[in-house]
Amino acid sequence: MNLLKKIKNIYHNSPLLIKLNTLILAITVLLCATLLAFVFISYHIMVRRRNEQSVEASVERAASSLNQSYHDILQHFIRICSTVDFQTEIQLIIDAPDNVYMHRQNLQTITNDLTHSHYLISSVLIVSGSSPHYAYAPFSSPLRLPLSDLFTDDELSHIDGITWCSERSEPSKPANQVIPLVIPVEKKWGLTQIASRHDGPPSAYVILFLDSDTLQSMLVNTGLNDQQLRYHLIRRDKTLISDMTNTISRQILHTEEFHHMITKLGDSTHTVVKSQYQTQSLFLKGLETPELLLLCDLQRETYMDILASTAPSFFAALILIVALMLGTSYFMKRFVANPILKLNQIVEKIGNDDYNIPEHFPAHDELGRLLEAINSMNSTINAQKQQIKEEEAVKYRTELKLLTEQINPHFLYNTLEEIQSEVFRSNNSIAASMIQYLADYLRISLSGGADIISISNELRHINAYINIMNQRFGQTILLVHKVDPALADVKILKTILQPLVENSIRHGFGIDSFGIPASVPMIEISFTSPESGVISIDITDNGSGFDAQNVRQLMVSGPSAQSQPHVGVNNVYHRLITYYGKDNIEVSMESIPYYQNSIHIRIKNGFDFPIE
Repeated sequence: MNLLKKIKNIYHNSPLLIKLNTLILAITVLLCATLLAFVFISYHIMVRRRNEQSVEASVERAASSLNQSYHDILQHFIRICSTVDFQTEIQLIIDAPDNVYMHRQNLQTITNDLTHSHYLISSVLIVSGSSPHYAYAPFSSPLRLPLSDLFTDDELSHIDGITWCSERSEPSKPANQVIPLVIPVEKKWGLTQIASRHDGPPSAYVILFLDSDTLQSMLVNTGLNDQQLRYHLIRRDKTLISDMTNTISRQILHTEEFHHMITKLGDSTHTVVKSQYQTQSLFLKGLETPELLLLCDLQRETYMDILASTAPSFFAALILIVALMLGTSYFMKRFVANPILKLNQIVEKIGNDDYNIPEHFPAHDELGRLLEAINSMNSTINAQKQQIKEEEAVKYRTELKLLTEQINPHFLYNTLEEIQSEVFRSNNSIAASMIQYLADYLRISLSGGADIISISNELRHINAYINIMNQRFGQTILLVHKVDPALADVKILKTILQPLVENSIRHGFGIDSFGIPASVPMIEISFTSPESGVISIDITDNGSGFDAQNVRQLMVSGPSAQSQPHVGVNNVYHRLITYYGKDNIEVSMESIPYYQNSIHIRIKNGFDFPIE
């Protein structure tokens, strides 16, 4: 017991790095075992036990891709070989088939175009229809095998329409295996058309050599992209077209199973017939070419074979994974998760100002020393919080005063000059009214140093400002205001309306811009409380309007050197967020020129601020 206790104490006080290394080692072993089991099981079950429905769908897609490629090749053939040049050359071949060099030269463009018309075509050869047969190969792919080694006279004589021939060596590259697609052509009634054996020998044979490997890759990649799948092209007379070197494919052709598959398939091109041959799964589908079939075979295993080969390894890996998971889970919970969770709880208490009695860990590793540091920092933070609050209060009041006292001196000077002018013109009543309006304006602006004023005083302040501006610029701007009864005793931050109304007068009603003056300029201000604790302020005019996106940019980011006249909107926004808090202020705006241009200010928790 004493030894176990000593080991426990040593482990308690060991560095966190050692504990983490132990954890990483356990996770590494766990991942290796999991990966080994995954790879092993995946190979036997997911790869070797292929779902027959998925293979059937792959055969459907491969057949569709082959039909599409065959269609594309024929379309390119028709486009290239329906030209006048080809028809002329066919006539020359009929007249003088033995002039091989001339025909090769004349057919260069056509053979090159055919070769490059589709990626399955490896090379092209044109053969005269009359016997003896002459071959006209392009200069870029000269014949390296005699024509007699490629096609016998008997084979050519049995060509009836477009015919797929068995796989053989490519004439220009004997090491390459190709599938000849033979298209007999004849000149009839001045046109070149595909010939039939019943009409006698054709004028010429156009032979397109399709690359066998490329064709096989296309079929495989179109389906499951699984190299265990193998595709074979077969004629309905059981002549093997592709994959001639594959022993299994030759064996399948002569089995009773394959005969039943062809019988069951019939003339259908829309179904896939399935069968089994030894350890092979067979899938047969008809193609658009009536004589052609697509056969796919897949090596399969029985369920017992898979179970017998994987069971011991699977159960061993399972036992190892369970043991490692249990050990790792206990280690993480005991030495990592619990201390970190405790630290998290302590940090949450500190965040909620609820950490009054410091706690300590029994272990003196990094987590234990971290807790001691947190305790020390918590006491320091508590000592500094009061000092920071006092400094922030001073800073807040200073910033708010600076923003509030940004009064444009030119407004005061110009108003006094206008009063002086009225006195000189003996308009004493007008001068007296302007003096009264100016007095009201300045009295409410200063407010004895208070930051907030009643809504009624804010409206009196803006009314005095509009009256002064009407007198100075000869305007007849109407002011309409509405106040929700619920806001009768509520106070708000002072002078937030004047900069916005000033923008309406100067930029909306044409004083500082070239806009068209409104026939009856009007500004409407409303104070409402749509929900508890919320003050909604709407300032609307019928002036020439504004660019809402630009004004919002000026309000949030501040004016540039070119937009100094708009400094008021930025001042209003920053005074609001300074006093009420950024999260409590929402500003939106919209503009329909000469109809309704509005700025909406929403103050949340507007009732919660003290009334001075």
